[in-house]
Amino acid sequence: MNFIIKDIPKNSYKTWTVEIDGKEKLVEKITITSKFGEFTYGLRPEKYDGLAFHEQNGGGVIFLPYYFDSNRILHVGLIFESRPNMGEKPQLCAIGGFREPGESPEKSQARETLEETGLDSQAAVLLPGLPLNPNRTLFIADPERGEGINVFALEISENNLPSKESDSFHRIHFFPWHKAISLSPDAIALAAIARLLATLFPTSSNS
Repeated sequence: MNFIIKDIPKNSYKTWTVEIDGKEKLVEKITITSKFGEFTYGLRPEKYDGLAFHEQNGGGVIFLPYYFDSNRILHVGLIFESRPNMGEKPQLCAIGGFREPGESPEKSQARETLEETGLDSQAAVLLPGLPLNPNRTLFIADPERGEGINVFALEISENNLPSKESDSFHRIHFFPWHKAISLSPDAIALAAIARLLATLFPTSSNS
């Protein structure tokens, strides 16, 4: 079933004032289209007016490096990023981004990881499970059609971790998984960690 946003009935909802090239206009439905996707404000199927974004190329990718320390505690890697939607201070986020036109999830995660950290992650493995929807009230992503965020992970030996001065790891910070969950406000990162835990420990928990 396709997700369709209809025009908002007149006199039922507030109109928006949109400024385009310096000129203001009252509108009831907004649609902005680009090579990245379509952003729409209108009447949602749930019968309220709201925002929605459909990514043109099917979604995005997340890369989660990890290792086990000598006590078999799982450590996961995140990066500090400046995100206007999360305040002025950089926050711990997952590595990743949107797919480009015609790009497979595998190539996308390798490209995004290389761009953001300098790390070669071509050996990363796609974790099982449906693609993630980062925000079900904003993003249109049908998992049955393969849309959403695919989660990749790569185990790295603790003994072979590059130094903090290394170009490959100059941005990646590793934390025990339970500490990473409390330190990161990024819901996508938390979902990726949960997906990794479910894959590594399908019938038990890791301390």
